[in-house]
Amino acid sequence: MNVHIRFAKPSDWQVIQKLNDEVMKDNAQYDPHLKTNYAYSKIGEKYYKDIVSNQEFCCFIAELDSIPVGYLVAEDMSLDYKCDYKTRPIAEIYDMGVTSKYRSQGVGSQLIADFKNWCKEKGIELWRVNVYVQNERARKFYEKHGLKPLDISFEGEV
Repeated sequence: MNVHIRFAKPSDWQVIQKLNDEVMKDNAQYDPHLKTNYAYSKIGEKYYKDIVSNQEFCCFIAELDSIPVGYLVAEDMSLDYKCDYKTRPIAEIYDMGVTSKYRSQGVGSQLIADFKNWCKEKGIELWRVNVYVQNERARKFYEKHGLKPLDISFEGEV
C-alpha cells in the first residue's frame, strides 16, 4: 500500500475534523463523558482551524490515492512553560487516527515515522501520547513504537 504523508495546510482543517470525528466516536467506548459531537461543534471547528495554522503544531495527513485515511496532530511542548520541568525537549501527540478500513496496514506506523523525523529536525528528543487504559490496541501500537507507560490519570465524579 502506497500511503503518502503530507503536512496539513490551513485549508485542510475539515479533513482533520472529519478524521477526528471518527476517533472521538470510537473513543466513546472508553470514556462515557466524551462529547462525541465535539469535532463539529464551534469550539472543535476553532481548534482544527487553529492547529493547522500554528507553527508549533505538527499536523500530518495520510492519503491513499489522494483520499485522506489518517492524521496526526502533535505539539512541540518545549516551546513554552508546558514542559519546563523536563530535562529534554519533548513533543506530545494530541490526536492521531486511521480510518477503520485502513487500520493495521502500516498507515499509523508511517505517521509515527514522519512525526519522529519532524521531532529530530526540531531537536526534540522525547515524545509522548495519552491513551485510554482500556484501549489495548492503541497501547500495543505505541509500545511497538518504543513507548513505555509512564503515568496513570484518574477521573471520577464529585
